[in-house]
Amino acid sequence: MVSRTNILEIADFSSQLEKQPILQVSKLPDVGAMTLEEIEILMIKRALEFHQNRISKAALALGITRSALYRRLEKFNIPYDERNSNDETSD
Repeated sequence: MVSRTNILEIADFSSQLEKQPILQVSKLPDVGAMTLEEIEILMIKRALEFHQNRISKAALALGITRSALYRRLEKFNIPYDERNSNDETSD
């Protein structure tokens, strides 16, 4: 840290604080509040909503392939309206 005087002032610290990444508090449920399967379903639904039913983008965000996402949609009976998807046409 550099200061123009021998005494550190608040302004000397504020420039350093602005460069620090802000840590986010985890918003995960408490242990035992949800099963792993319930969390997986929730994340799939959130990814689809966020990416406006674009399977490719949702799968990428989830770190899985499109075919893996389609399998999970079927496995968990998650409704998906392909007509609302602009998956391949608007990219």
